[in-house]
Amino acid sequence: MAEGSSLNAVCADTCGAVAANTLREQVNAALPMRALREQEAEMNAALQAAILVDMPRGGLEVAIDTYDEPFYGKTPALSAYTCKTRAKAGMSRFFRIASAYVIWRAVRLTLALTYVLPEHRLPEVVQRLLLRLEPVGLHPTVLYLDKSFCCGEIIGYLQRTQQAAVLACPGRYVRA
Repeated sequence: MAEGSSLNAVCADTCGAVAANTLREQVNAALPMRALREQEAEMNAALQAAILVDMPRGGLEVAIDTYDEPFYGKTPALSAYTCKTRAKAGMSRFFRIASAYVIWRAVRLTLALTYVLPEHRLPEVVQRLLLRLEPVGLHPTVLYLDKSFCCGEIIGYLQRTQQAAVLACPGRYVRA
């Protein structure tokens, strides 16, 4: 999966050694949803431990985006952790993660991430990511937010916190 392969493809490559659903069940058992924030904190600690000492801490241009992983399950308990969105590739429910990163020395460095649950408001997500940067002294001068953050709630949040930002806004066609 480190190569961008799906779980199904990896399992198929093992010539039936393990079924994808069996592996999913094992992963779900090992990573209980009730420990979601604990897992998130551990991942952020690992990301922050990998930040190079000579990387500048102030004046950073930080990008924030979301990543959606399709949810193929039917379990109501797991479905409660998915975000519903416009259908992509035939799916409308996704596990969502938001990340904050910088491009430093031509390399993308992920600095923080957070799970996004259906009840989370977008300003909370941005605030949680920015709070994750504080313990290691990282201070963004400007945020670059992907199109999923282009909404009034975010604009209001940015104005209240006086955070400079560039928002990607989805294009709209107007027929003439």
